[in-house]
Amino acid sequence: VPIRQFDPVKDASDTEIGIRYALELGAEELWLLGATGTRLDHVMANIQVLKVAMDSGVKAFIVDGYNRISLYEREIFLEKQKSFGKYFSIFPLGGIIEDVSIQGAKYPLEHYRLCPYDSRCVSNEFLEDEVKILFSDGIIILMETRDK
Repeated sequence: VPIRQFDPVKDASDTEIGIRYALELGAEELWLLGATGTRLDHVMANIQVLKVAMDSGVKAFIVDGYNRISLYEREIFLEKQKSFGKYFSIFPLGGIIEDVSIQGAKYPLEHYRLCPYDSRCVSNEFLEDEVKILFSDGIIILMETRDK
């Protein structure tokens, strides 16, 4: 794969450019390492550009030692045995998500209206071996997390 150079003054982040290039090359799944760094503005941008991969039908993850972040348009099934960490949090991407239910978790929800400014769905845990996160429309950011 040839090296590409870009003008540092550009209209997209390096991560977005990299995702788009990987998609051009036919990537079937993307794992972004080093995308959580110390700049929270870049972390937020990196989470949002996961949608570029989603729009192309490619699953993408941001991963570091403590987090695995991904986007979902449909229900989410988490298995405790395959979980990245003890905790998981969900956030809406791009707007309100109606009718969110969480089953099999320490903090279950039924038919909840998840809003962008809402912190209610932070730091949940498995109660059963499988957690189901159900919603009818929208995009959810799933953060699977662990402590040291």
